[in-house]
Amino acid sequence: CMLTCGILTGFHATAQNNDFEKQSNRIRESAGPKIEFDKLEHDYGSLTEGDNGEAVFSFTNTGQEPLIITKVHGCCGVTVLDWTKEPLVPNTTGFVKLQYFTSRIGTINKVVTVSTNDPENPVIQLKLRGEVRKKSEE
Repeated sequence: CMLTCGILTGFHATAQNNDFEKQSNRIRESAGPKIEFDKLEHDYGSLTEGDNGEAVFSFTNTGQEPLIITKVHGCCGVTVLDWTKEPLVPNTTGFVKLQYFTSRIGTINKVVTVSTNDPENPVIQLKLRGEVRKKSEE
C-alpha cells in the first residue's frame, strides 16, 4: 500500500506541476499586446469605375499591454489613408483605413501588410477583393 500511495502521490504532484506549467505558459502568452481584427478581408462586391473604394478594418487590443501598429504597407492600386498611430491600451479599438483606386477596371485582389508589436502576430495581411466594371457610356 505504501508503494502504491507513493506512486499515486508522485503522479499527483507531477500532474499539478504540469498544470502549473500550462497555466504559466498561458499567462506568458496572454501577457503583452494582442491584436484581433473584426475581419481580415473586405469584399467590395461589384463596383463601377469611379465608385468610392474606401475600406475600414477595425481591430481591438485584447492583450494586457499597449498595442502599436508600427507600419501599414499598401500595394499597387491601394493607398493607406490612415491608421491608429498612438499606442492602444488593452480593450480599446483602432482602425486601418484604405482606398482602392476604382479607375482600375477588373478584378480586385490586393493585400495590405500591417506590422505590429503583437508577439504572436507581428505581421498581418488584410485582403481587398471584388471587381470594378467600366462605367457605362450614356
